[in-house]
Amino acid sequence: MEMPAATGASEARPLARVLFRHLPPFLVAVGMVVACTLLSLMLSTWLAPGSLDLLYLTGVLLVAMNQGLWPSLVCSVLSYLAYSYYFVPPVHSLHIDRSQDWLDLLAFMVAAMITGTLTATVRRQLTLIRRTAQQNHQLYDFTAGIASAITRGELAALVRQHVSATLHCEARLLFLTPQGTLDSGGETPNFDEASLAAARESLQTGSMAGRGGSSRADTAWTFLPLGSGGDTTAGVLGVRLLGTDDRLDRNHQRLLRAMRDQTLIALDRIDIAARMEQTQLLKETERLREALLSSVSHDLRTPLSSIIGAATTLRDLGGELHDGQRRELLDTVIDESSRLNRFVQNLLDMTRIGYGALKPRAAWVDLREIAGEALRTLSKAYPEHRVVIEGADDELPAVFTDAVLLERVLFNLLDNAAKYAPASEPITVGFRHDGEALTVTVSDAGPGIPADERERVFDMFHRVQRGDGTPAGTGMGLAICRGLMQALGGNIAAHSGPDGRGTSMILTLTLHPAPP
Repeated sequence: MEMPAATGASEARPLARVLFRHLPPFLVAVGMVVACTLLSLMLSTWLAPGSLDLLYLTGVLLVAMNQGLWPSLVCSVLSYLAYSYYFVPPVHSLHIDRSQDWLDLLAFMVAAMITGTLTATVRRQLTLIRRTAQQNHQLYDFTAGIASAITRGELAALVRQHVSATLHCEARLLFLTPQGTLDSGGETPNFDEASLAAARESLQTGSMAGRGGSSRADTAWTFLPLGSGGDTTAGVLGVRLLGTDDRLDRNHQRLLRAMRDQTLIALDRIDIAARMEQTQLLKETERLREALLSSVSHDLRTPLSSIIGAATTLRDLGGELHDGQRRELLDTVIDESSRLNRFVQNLLDMTRIGYGALKPRAAWVDLREIAGEALRTLSKAYPEHRVVIEGADDELPAVFTDAVLLERVLFNLLDNAAKYAPASEPITVGFRHDGEALTVTVSDAGPGIPADERERVFDMFHRVQRGDGTPAGTGMGLAICRGLMQALGGNIAAHSGPDGRGTSMILTLTLHPAPP
């Protein structure tokens, strides 16, 4: 006996909802007729009955402007009856004696209906224009909002935010993974089995499914596919209304479809950008691999060939060589071994910098001592070059840095300068500090670096093209110098040399407060 009662109550709820939505405009029409009648009764002493119909026409006009067509037609009929009852002889009766009064009432009725119809039509058109402008503005805000997304996760978050705010609903953007599952870009939505089934149906059919679809109403979610269905569909856009209306009206469906289309465009843009980035990464990786193989094959083969040649000569002809020749061959083995060691060290530094595994061991050191070690190493590799020191006699503060890494930077700069500068021109090393930073400048009188290349020379394997006379090298030295300086908290920059000749490499180290 309780089940029919529950069924009746459930059927009464939609009816009450419909009455609550549609009844108020008609109550407004009735209220307007009552108000016009009371006002006409008050003014009937001063105005002729023929003038009072203008009050009712004004009431019909107001109802049409604010409530629409059908309430204005109801207001017209009720106004006709009220005017006939109270102001057309015989009063207080709907019976009309004179034919002229019939014509007047008929003209009033026609005028009221035409006025109400025209006003309601204009109101409907204005409402449509306002709604279209509002939707265009909302769509523009949505498009501008998701334009900043560069990943699928960011796109899902922005779509959820804008769709929820625009339609006053809960929204989710679900992507189809290669495994065939639905991913929400990092969040886990609480979908029941019916909602997930509706999402999969939308994926397969390429049409709206769920609450707003035609096939199932056992879920509160409405899903739109991101594509035409099947393998071409990238995912679904789901919404769930939060108010009493759990279905999207036609206008909201159009707006949701437009948002879906803009989401699909943004998703295509993100995917294209990701593929382009991956392609560029592969090309860059291939370029670096080829450059590394070329550099390794050249810079390993040259010192190894010298070492093997000198060692073979000592083994086969050692007894026939005098002491000076043997010492010269041994010096070749030592020098080329040192060169090979420096190259291997550069490779290790490059690897550690690339993987972020470089951990400086900072301590308080004198920069002049570090520079001295680098100069002693340089004099062994390039004994024909002369180095001029400037500013070393000034009182330089101690620096808190890793002496080994900084010495490696200085030697790479000196080695680079010695390769390109003529032996007849000195290499200049200058020191300067201003209380906040200490700078070391390594200048040479070589061919210099073009202005548009001064930043690119710090890219891995990049070398300035100078023709066949370019000294051999890997293109790693300056890139390693920048990586080491960044690890030390400093900076390195390339500038034109003194008087516009050659190149000046400027190292900048931040000074820390001295220990007590």
